[in-house]
Amino acid sequence: MAIIEGTDGNNTILVPTSENTTVYGRGGDDILTGGGGNDYLYGGTGNDILCGGAGNDNLYGQGAATDIDIMLYSRGNDHFHGGAGWDVVDYSAAPRAVIAMFSGGRTGGAAKGDRFSFDVNLTLDGLVGSAFDDILGGSVYDNIIRGGDGDDKILGFAGDDKLNGESGNDRMDGGDGVDRMTGGAGEDFMLGGKNRDFLNGGGDNDILNGERGNDLLRGGNGDDTLVVSEGRDVLDGEGGAHDLVDFSKLEDMFTANEKADPGYAAVLLTYRIGIALPDSGTGNFLQYLGDRKHQLQFDYSNIEDVRGFQNDDYIQGNGLDNRLWGLEGNDELFGHGGNDELFGGNGRDVLHGGEGNDTLEGGANRDRFRFEPGNGKDLIVDFTDDVDYLDLRAFGFQTAGDAIAQASDTDDYVIFYLGGDNFIRVNGMFKSNIVDDIIV
Repeated sequence: MAIIEGTDGNNTILVPTSENTTVYGRGGDDILTGGGGNDYLYGGTGNDILCGGAGNDNLYGQGAATDIDIMLYSRGNDHFHGGAGWDVVDYSAAPRAVIAMFSGGRTGGAAKGDRFSFDVNLTLDGLVGSAFDDILGGSVYDNIIRGGDGDDKILGFAGDDKLNGESGNDRMDGGDGVDRMTGGAGEDFMLGGKNRDFLNGGGDNDILNGERGNDLLRGGNGDDTLVVSEGRDVLDGEGGAHDLVDFSKLEDMFTANEKADPGYAAVLLTYRIGIALPDSGTGNFLQYLGDRKHQLQFDYSNIEDVRGFQNDDYIQGNGLDNRLWGLEGNDELFGHGGNDELFGGNGRDVLHGGEGNDTLEGGANRDRFRFEPGNGKDLIVDFTDDVDYLDLRAFGFQTAGDAIAQASDTDDYVIFYLGGDNFIRVNGMFKSNIVDDIIV
């Protein structure tokens, strides 16, 4: 086997043959590139870049604790060895998607046949994906993982990790440890895992779930979904016209905790979720579920939309254009100002559009649509005859017939003119069949 030795300065070494060669970079910031054989590349001290070239190569970052070594993808089945410094395996030049998992050593795609070696003192720390749809995983130590382009799946596992999906619609799971995650461009899905995590959606419409621990969730640009979970979280929608606080996953969370704490889910099921969106600043949510052991607590800001829980929800919007979902249970939804969309879901719901031009959908079961003077131009899309109610008590009508006198039929709907620019349009209904469903 041929041997090439560098100096203690900055070396650029290219193996010129297909002979199996060992290259020592020694000191300095080196660039070492193998040839066509099965080569051994040793970076030595300094910030080095190693590329095996063709063949089945062994790459050693080596170096001091402060050194940064980058080991690049090349053709062949390569073996990447961790060092004392910060060592990165970089697949950004791979011609197709890669599967590269530090923990367990799973590889596939363009990385098939590659191997990773590390321990507590000689670690592989960074991993960079290709421009395609990759599966990337860290180790039990602290890792930085970048997905690159493509729709990637990134797993942090244990350790305090930094995960960046970059471009594409990525899915990230921090696992154990205090993790920092950034979605980048694309519609990303992020799970924080255990402990305190920091999630930033970046651009586009992202879904962020801190899971256990006291987490910080920032939606970034786009219409983001911030999931309510265990711990005292901070939820900030940041940019976007429709950032959503989502209570709907609480059932899964409390059902999981039921195994460790019998009665946990049963306690939750007896309580009603109530939340009001502030027009500005930060809102504070705290609800004890029977005792101080069972509670939900988080701070929230820049939120326009709310998705409720399976129980009875009490949800109030603000002066913005809100979208409010009650889902299961007997819910009460208030749009307040703005042009709002209210969705009752299953259950006997009460919907108040408030000021602005609102769209109301009660969903299944008996619902009540409540209006007041000055509520704007409102639309009910799913009124059911002899099931739902139109609540017009605030207008001072003496009888339902007085209210009907303010209405007109069209081919597809009835419309109530209530003074000025205010009216209520009820799709699929007419004066003759809605008269029995009016409350005055």
